[in-house]
Amino acid sequence: MVRSGCLALFLCASPAFASQIVAMDLKPEGGLGARLAAALTPTLHSELSRVQGVSLITQADIQAMMQLDAAKAKADCDATSCMTDIAGALGAELLLTAQISKVGRAYHASLTLIQVDGAKVLRRVTGKAKGAEEAASEAIQIAVGQLFSGELPEAASGPDSLSRRAYRAALAGLRANTLDPRLDAQASRKRVVLDLVRTELDFDAAPKLEALKYEVARGIGAFEERIALAKDANQTAHLVACIAIYREIGRDLERVKEIRARARERGVVPSSRPLRFERPEPPKRTLGADSKAYLKAYRSAQKVTRAAIKAWISNKRLAFAKQWREERQSSALSTYDRERPRERDKGITWKLLPLHAMTPGEHDRLVELWRDDKRLAVSRLATKGGKYHDVERIYLKKVQGTWRIDSW
Repeated sequence: MVRSGCLALFLCASPAFASQIVAMDLKPEGGLGARLAAALTPTLHSELSRVQGVSLITQADIQAMMQLDAAKAKADCDATSCMTDIAGALGAELLLTAQISKVGRAYHASLTLIQVDGAKVLRRVTGKAKGAEEAASEAIQIAVGQLFSGELPEAASGPDSLSRRAYRAALAGLRANTLDPRLDAQASRKRVVLDLVRTELDFDAAPKLEALKYEVARGIGAFEERIALAKDANQTAHLVACIAIYREIGRDLERVKEIRARARERGVVPSSRPLRFERPEPPKRTLGADSKAYLKAYRSAQKVTRAAIKAWISNKRLAFAKQWREERQSSALSTYDRERPRERDKGITWKLLPLHAMTPGEHDRLVELWRDDKRLAVSRLATKGGKYHDVERIYLKKVQGTWRIDSW
């Protein structure tokens, strides 16, 4: 009896099937507002993610991937036939379409599960719930429960993890969700990390581990570039938080590597139990006496640096050199003669980087430099065609009470 009970528990814990599913966004029907449907789409995705055996790719993931690689397809693909083709290209077994409507006081969530191979409809269900808008979420929960209440055909099953191509889409969705201040990237973070644990073969896991490693590096670089172009301190703060999230995902990656290595040594299936997915605390600028002294010096030196940058982009060679220390003006002229023609040909222009447009770490490094040798470093931003190109430092020293450029 004990043995039978354990077997029953084991069977209950095992997924009834494993499939990669492309889930389209909820569409409003019957006059229901598009805003409500968009607000409920994350609820649908959350409920699907709870289904054991489901490896989820969202329509937003695919759109984000297309926007990164515009040559593949149009990013506005939302027709079922188009999404079926894309789902097949990603190696997905299933496509889910979803509608939300309201009839009287009842919300209706209608889900259709399509087998990608042959575009065959496997199931159609409708979840219903009466009440205020909260009932719409309940209707979605009911519908998802109905949709996966029984076994699916063998042809609709596959590995219990994402394909490599689908994982790329999930990574694109992760970056898009992280960048959007209206969204919480935690769900996307969990999806890409937990998939690494679930991937059965090291052969399949290795390229995914590498893909996440490079996404963390590229994502942090992209966020730092956006900080240099940030319009205000609020936008900078959000991008700093994005960097903190990606750094924590990098630590998630190292945890997964250890989990898989230990499981391999012990001959057991990797478990996600050690993963906590704690939210990172974004770094903040150190605001003390040294910081205040640096900011005061920075403001007094702005006139000189702005005049030098203006002379540089206006092709006024002597006016540029005039902003330098007298003994360094010959170096200023050679710097101008060497670098300015090349930048002019490439269409590169410069401007003084605003104080808000830097990470807390960069701010603290500039303050530390000021504290240690009283050299003032300010940053200049290069753009090309209105897009980020580079950030470089200008170093200044005080000469008889006046700031002058020491190096460029």
